[in-house]
Amino acid sequence: MKRLILLAALVAAFSAHATDGVLEINQVKLDAAGGTYVISQPGSYRLTSNLTQHDANTIAIRIAASNVTLDLNGFSIIGPNTCRAGQSVAANCDFVLGAVGIGTVNANGAPYTNYGATTVKNGVISGMGGHCLYLTGKNALVEDVAVDNCGGHGIDAASTALDGVVHRGRATSVYSIGIFGGVITNSVATSLGDFGIWGRMVSNSFVSDSHNGGIAGEVIQGNTVASVNGCALQGLIMGRGLPTANYLEGYDTPMCGQMSSVPPNSNSCNGTAC
Repeated sequence: MKRLILLAALVAAFSAHATDGVLEINQVKLDAAGGTYVISQPGSYRLTSNLTQHDANTIAIRIAASNVTLDLNGFSIIGPNTCRAGQSVAANCDFVLGAVGIGTVNANGAPYTNYGATTVKNGVISGMGGHCLYLTGKNALVEDVAVDNCGGHGIDAASTALDGVVHRGRATSVYSIGIFGGVITNSVATSLGDFGIWGRMVSNSFVSDSHNGGIAGEVIQGNTVASVNGCALQGLIMGRGLPTANYLEGYDTPMCGQMSSVPPNSNSCNGTAC
């Protein structure tokens, strides 16, 4: 008996440590919430299963609080939308404004700008009618998130201050901009209806197969852009569109916009220093 009591105590202690105050989200909870799970309190949340969103026009997870960390825990949020886009293919997919996969938005999908410090990490968001991931408050952080078949942007962590950070993001088959944020590093965007990546600082990232541009930013360093219509690199602010150590091939124009600070021969354009 004492051993059973001790074992039960150990199991209880382990379970408490495993959850450690992290609230779990799964398919049962999503269905019970009517298809949209609302996070209304600060804290840590974690998926414990894939979530299937049967309606691409319905928000899957809506965040209505500051200081929220959402760990997708290697799972996926899967909607039914499909999207074809690329250098030779104009974007062809359903788009519904506000129909986001995960977002700091109200019930109609309009952005909350007063809820910030949101982190989303480690998982996949697919097949949504609007932006797959839409973090609209300041100081957003996105890590190790992949998105695809998005009717709006892929990953949007720009906020009004253009200060969101995206690290190791991946976007493919996206109607509009693949990845949109402040600081974007080590990320990939392919098969796009608009620019691959748009941010204040973009580094060590890869864009290909875009219908309307490669990378737009103020500081653009160490990236590869291939097979895009329009400009491979576009500067956003005069004197700060500083592209260095970028490799560019297969474009209409290598650089455009407000690029007044291009060090000579600091990039590669179709194999030639430019």
